[in-house]
Amino acid sequence: MKKKKAKQIIEDRIRIWNGYEHLKVISDAHN
Repeated sequence: MKKKKAKQIIEDRIRIWNGYEHLKVISDAHN
């Protein structure tokens, strides 16, 4: 159970990271 929760946290972090990188790419494209 703990391992699954830790994996979920890591996946959420990756999702946030990917979203941040995606926003950065979009803002760079606009400039």
